[in-house]
Amino acid sequence: MMTNQPSKSVQTVLYIDGQNFLARLRGILRRRGVSDVDLTHFDFWNFLNHVFSKQKVDLAQIYFAKVHAYRDTPEKSQELLNREEELKSILEEQGIKYITAGSVRPRRRGDEIEFVEKGVDIRIAVDVVKDVIDGRVGTVLLMSSDSDLQPAIYEARQRGAQVWYVGFQSRTNRGLMLTTDQQLLISNDDVAAFYARIDESQLTNRTSQPSMTPPTKHQASRPNDRPTSALPSQPLHTTSQPPTTSPSQDTFNRPPWSR
Repeated sequence: MMTNQPSKSVQTVLYIDGQNFLARLRGILRRRGVSDVDLTHFDFWNFLNHVFSKQKVDLAQIYFAKVHAYRDTPEKSQELLNREEELKSILEEQGIKYITAGSVRPRRRGDEIEFVEKGVDIRIAVDVVKDVIDGRVGTVLLMSSDSDLQPAIYEARQRGAQVWYVGFQSRTNRGLMLTTDQQLLISNDDVAAFYARIDESQLTNRTSQPSMTPPTKHQASRPNDRPTSALPSQPLHTTSQPPTTSPSQDTFNRPPWSR
Protein backbone atom coordinates (compact mmCIF):
# COMPACT_ATOMS: atom_id res chain seq x y z
CA MET A 1 0.00 0.00 0.00
CA MET A 2 1.33 3.39 -1.00
CA THR A 3 0.84 6.27 1.44
CA ASN A 4 3.36 8.92 0.37
CA GLN A 5 2.98 10.57 3.75
CA PRO A 6 6.53 11.44 4.88
CA SER A 7 7.08 11.33 8.64
CA LYS A 8 9.93 11.45 11.13
CA SER A 9 9.68 7.71 11.87
CA VAL A 10 11.72 5.06 10.09
CA GLN A 11 10.23 4.65 6.65
CA THR A 12 9.98 2.32 3.71
CA VAL A 13 10.95 4.29 0.60
CA LEU A 14 10.76 3.33 -3.06
CA TYR A 15 13.62 4.69 -5.22
CA ILE A 16 12.84 4.48 -8.95
CA ASP A 17 15.40 4.86 -11.72
CA GLY A 18 13.08 6.77 -14.05
CA GLN A 19 14.51 6.13 -17.52
CA ASN A 20 15.22 2.49 -16.74
CA PHE A 21 11.67 2.05 -15.45
CA LEU A 22 10.02 3.73 -18.44
CA ALA A 23 12.18 1.77 -20.90
CA ARG A 24 11.00 -1.49 -19.31
CA LEU A 25 7.35 -0.41 -19.53
CA ARG A 26 7.69 0.59 -23.19
CA GLY A 27 9.45 -2.66 -24.09
CA ILE A 28 6.79 -4.81 -22.45
CA LEU A 29 3.90 -2.92 -24.04
CA ARG A 30 5.50 -3.06 -27.49
CA ARG A 31 5.93 -6.80 -27.18
CA ARG A 32 2.21 -6.95 -26.35
CA GLY A 33 1.43 -5.34 -29.69
CA VAL A 34 1.17 -1.66 -28.75
CA SER A 35 3.01 0.07 -31.58
CA ASP A 36 2.70 3.65 -30.31
CA VAL A 37 3.29 3.58 -26.55
CA ASP A 38 2.21 6.78 -24.79
CA LEU A 39 3.07 6.55 -21.09
CA THR A 40 1.09 9.67 -20.27
CA HIS A 41 -1.81 7.18 -20.29
CA PHE A 42 -0.20 4.82 -17.79
CA ASP A 43 -1.75 4.65 -14.31
CA PHE A 44 1.51 4.79 -12.34
CA TRP A 45 -0.01 5.25 -8.89
CA ASN A 46 -2.45 2.34 -9.00
CA PHE A 47 0.19 0.20 -10.71
CA LEU A 48 2.52 0.75 -7.75
CA ASN A 49 -0.33 0.17 -5.30
CA HIS A 50 -0.99 -3.15 -6.99
CA VAL A 51 2.67 -4.18 -6.95
CA PHE A 52 3.04 -3.23 -3.27
CA SER A 53 -0.44 -4.22 -2.10
CA LYS A 54 1.05 -6.32 0.73
CA GLN A 55 3.84 -3.88 1.60
CA LYS A 56 3.39 -0.48 3.24
CA VAL A 57 5.35 2.13 1.29
CA ASP A 58 5.71 5.57 2.88
CA LEU A 59 7.22 7.42 -0.05
CA ALA A 60 7.76 6.82 -3.78
CA GLN A 61 10.29 8.99 -5.57
CA ILE A 62 11.39 8.77 -9.18
CA TYR A 63 14.70 10.09 -10.55
CA PHE A 64 15.34 11.62 -13.97
CA ALA A 65 18.27 13.51 -15.45
CA LYS A 66 17.82 17.21 -16.13
CA VAL A 67 17.28 18.06 -19.79
CA HIS A 68 19.11 21.10 -21.18
CA ALA A 69 18.77 22.86 -24.51
CA TYR A 70 21.73 22.32 -26.85
CA ARG A 71 22.45 24.59 -29.79
CA ASP A 72 23.54 21.71 -32.02
CA THR A 73 20.21 19.90 -31.52
CA PRO A 74 17.57 22.58 -30.82
CA GLU A 75 14.54 20.62 -32.06
CA LYS A 76 15.41 17.39 -30.25
CA SER A 77 16.32 19.30 -27.09
CA GLN A 78 12.98 21.10 -27.10
CA GLU A 79 11.14 17.85 -27.67
CA LEU A 80 12.88 16.30 -24.65
CA LEU A 81 12.18 19.41 -22.54
CA ASN A 82 8.48 19.32 -23.40
CA ARG A 83 8.28 15.60 -22.68
CA GLU A 84 10.05 16.08 -19.35
CA GLU A 85 7.60 18.77 -18.21
CA GLU A 86 4.57 16.73 -19.25
CA LEU A 87 5.80 13.58 -17.53
CA LYS A 88 6.79 15.49 -14.38
CA SER A 89 3.30 16.97 -14.12
CA ILE A 90 1.60 13.60 -14.62
CA LEU A 91 3.76 11.76 -12.08
CA GLU A 92 3.33 14.45 -9.45
CA GLU A 93 -0.42 14.55 -10.02
CA GLN A 94 -0.43 10.81 -9.35
CA GLY A 95 1.40 11.29 -6.05
CA ILE A 96 4.97 10.33 -6.99
CA LYS A 97 7.83 12.63 -6.01
CA TYR A 98 9.86 13.71 -9.05
CA ILE A 99 13.59 14.33 -8.50
CA THR A 100 16.00 15.68 -11.10
CA ALA A 101 19.67 14.74 -10.92
CA GLY A 102 22.56 14.73 -13.34
CA SER A 103 21.89 15.72 -16.93
CA VAL A 104 20.92 14.45 -20.36
CA ARG A 105 23.80 14.92 -22.80
CA PRO A 106 24.09 14.49 -26.57
CA ARG A 107 26.50 11.87 -27.84
CA ARG A 108 27.46 11.50 -31.48
CA ARG A 109 27.57 8.07 -33.09
CA GLY A 110 28.66 8.50 -36.68
CA ASP A 111 26.12 10.77 -38.31
CA GLU A 112 23.56 10.23 -35.55
CA ILE A 113 23.21 12.06 -32.23
CA GLU A 114 21.71 10.24 -29.27
CA PHE A 115 20.92 11.55 -25.80
CA VAL A 116 22.15 9.72 -22.71
CA GLU A 117 21.65 10.25 -18.98
CA LYS A 118 24.57 10.94 -16.66
CA GLY A 119 24.55 11.15 -12.88
CA VAL A 120 21.17 9.65 -11.94
CA ASP A 121 22.65 6.46 -10.46
CA ILE A 122 25.03 8.53 -8.33
CA ARG A 123 22.17 10.60 -6.90
CA ILE A 124 20.12 7.50 -6.10
CA ALA A 125 23.12 5.89 -4.38
CA VAL A 126 23.82 9.02 -2.33
CA ASP A 127 20.17 9.38 -1.29
CA VAL A 128 19.87 5.72 -0.28
CA VAL A 129 22.99 5.75 1.88
CA LYS A 130 22.25 9.17 3.40
CA ASP A 131 18.65 8.27 4.23
CA VAL A 132 19.76 5.06 5.95
CA ILE A 133 22.61 6.76 7.86
CA ASP A 134 20.24 9.50 9.02
CA GLY A 135 17.90 6.84 10.39
CA ARG A 136 15.02 8.00 8.21
CA VAL A 137 14.76 4.84 6.08
CA GLY A 138 14.76 1.27 7.34
CA THR A 139 13.63 -0.50 4.18
CA VAL A 140 14.91 0.44 0.73
CA LEU A 141 12.84 -0.63 -2.27
CA LEU A 142 15.11 -0.21 -5.28
CA MET A 143 13.51 -0.22 -8.72
CA SER A 144 16.56 -0.16 -10.97
CA SER A 145 18.71 -2.52 -13.01
CA ASP A 146 21.91 -0.51 -12.66
CA SER A 147 24.70 -2.69 -11.27
CA ASP A 148 26.59 0.45 -10.23
CA LEU A 149 24.20 0.65 -7.25
CA GLN A 150 25.64 -2.48 -5.63
CA PRO A 151 28.11 -0.57 -3.39
CA ALA A 152 25.24 1.58 -2.08
CA ILE A 153 23.18 -1.54 -1.43
CA TYR A 154 26.06 -3.11 0.48
CA GLU A 155 26.54 0.04 2.59
CA ALA A 156 22.82 0.32 3.37
CA ARG A 157 22.67 -3.31 4.49
CA GLN A 158 25.82 -2.93 6.58
CA ARG A 159 24.05 -0.14 8.45
CA GLY A 160 21.03 -2.27 9.23
CA ALA A 161 18.61 -1.47 6.42
CA GLN A 162 16.73 -4.12 4.50
CA VAL A 163 17.08 -3.69 0.74
CA TRP A 164 14.67 -5.06 -1.86
CA TYR A 165 15.33 -5.43 -5.55
CA VAL A 166 12.20 -4.54 -7.54
CA GLY A 167 12.48 -5.67 -11.14
CA PHE A 168 10.64 -7.24 -14.05
CA GLN A 169 10.28 -10.96 -14.68
CA SER A 170 11.09 -10.49 -18.35
CA ARG A 171 14.51 -9.01 -17.62
CA THR A 172 16.29 -9.22 -14.28
CA ASN A 173 19.68 -8.14 -12.99
CA ARG A 174 21.28 -11.17 -11.38
CA GLY A 175 23.89 -9.10 -9.55
CA LEU A 176 21.26 -6.96 -7.83
CA MET A 177 19.15 -10.01 -7.02
CA LEU A 178 22.11 -11.64 -5.29
CA THR A 179 23.07 -8.44 -3.46
CA THR A 180 19.67 -7.62 -1.94
CA ASP A 181 17.69 -9.12 0.95
CA GLN A 182 14.47 -9.74 -0.97
CA GLN A 183 13.34 -9.63 -4.57
CA LEU A 184 10.02 -8.54 -6.04
CA LEU A 185 9.48 -9.28 -9.74
CA ILE A 186 6.71 -7.70 -11.81
CA SER A 187 5.03 -9.65 -14.60
CA ASN A 188 4.17 -8.36 -18.06
CA ASP A 189 0.49 -8.81 -17.20
CA ASP A 190 0.87 -6.37 -14.31
CA VAL A 191 2.19 -3.73 -16.69
CA ALA A 192 -0.46 -4.30 -19.37
CA ALA A 193 -3.29 -4.09 -16.84
CA PHE A 194 -2.52 -0.46 -16.00
CA TYR A 195 -2.02 0.93 -19.48
CA ALA A 196 -5.28 2.80 -20.10
CA ARG A 197 -5.08 2.90 -23.92
CA ILE A 198 -4.41 -0.77 -24.35
CA ASP A 199 -7.06 -2.83 -26.11
CA GLU A 200 -7.75 -6.37 -24.93
CA SER A 201 -7.34 -7.62 -28.51
CA GLN A 202 -3.76 -6.28 -28.53
CA LEU A 203 -2.66 -8.43 -25.61
CA THR A 204 -0.84 -11.59 -26.67
CA ASN A 205 0.99 -14.41 -24.92
CA ARG A 206 -0.88 -13.92 -21.66
CA THR A 207 0.25 -16.36 -19.01
CA SER A 208 -1.19 -17.71 -15.80
CA GLN A 209 1.99 -17.10 -13.83
CA PRO A 210 1.72 -15.30 -10.46
CA SER A 211 1.85 -11.52 -10.53
CA MET A 212 5.05 -11.29 -8.52
CA THR A 213 7.70 -13.78 -7.50
CA PRO A 214 9.43 -14.29 -5.09
CA PRO A 215 8.60 -14.05 -2.15
CA THR A 216 5.13 -15.59 -2.28
CA LYS A 217 3.94 -13.82 0.86
CA HIS A 218 4.20 -10.51 -0.97
CA GLN A 219 2.33 -11.57 -4.09
CA ALA A 220 -0.63 -9.40 -4.99
CA SER A 221 -3.93 -10.55 -6.44
CA ARG A 222 -4.84 -9.53 -9.95
CA PRO A 223 -6.80 -6.27 -10.22
CA ASN A 224 -10.51 -6.82 -10.89
CA ASP A 225 -10.70 -4.08 -13.49
CA ARG A 226 -8.28 -2.43 -15.84
CA PRO A 227 -8.14 1.35 -15.34
CA THR A 228 -10.18 3.36 -17.81
CA SER A 229 -8.26 6.58 -17.27
CA ALA A 230 -4.63 7.22 -16.42
CA LEU A 231 -5.53 10.44 -14.62
CA PRO A 232 -8.68 9.84 -12.55
CA SER A 233 -10.77 12.89 -11.77
CA GLN A 234 -11.37 11.56 -8.26
CA PRO A 235 -8.58 11.07 -5.65
CA LEU A 236 -6.64 7.88 -6.23
CA HIS A 237 -7.31 4.92 -3.96
CA THR A 238 -4.64 3.32 -1.80
CA THR A 239 -5.01 -0.05 -3.53
CA SER A 240 -5.63 -1.09 -7.10
CA GLN A 241 -8.77 -2.99 -6.10
CA PRO A 242 -12.14 -1.28 -6.58
CA PRO A 243 -13.05 0.53 -3.33
CA THR A 244 -15.31 -1.33 -0.93
CA THR A 245 -15.94 1.70 1.27
CA SER A 246 -16.97 5.25 0.62
CA PRO A 247 -14.34 7.55 -0.96
CA SER A 248 -13.97 9.54 2.26
CA GLN A 249 -12.84 6.39 4.07
CA ASP A 250 -10.62 4.88 1.40
CA THR A 251 -8.79 7.69 -0.37
CA PHE A 252 -5.42 9.09 0.65
CA ASN A 253 -4.32 12.68 1.09
CA ARG A 254 -2.12 13.79 -1.76
CA PRO A 255 1.44 14.76 -0.74
CA PRO A 256 2.34 18.49 -0.85
CA TRP A 257 4.17 18.32 -4.20
CA SER A 258 1.06 17.02 -6.02
CA ARG A 259 -1.35 19.72 -4.85
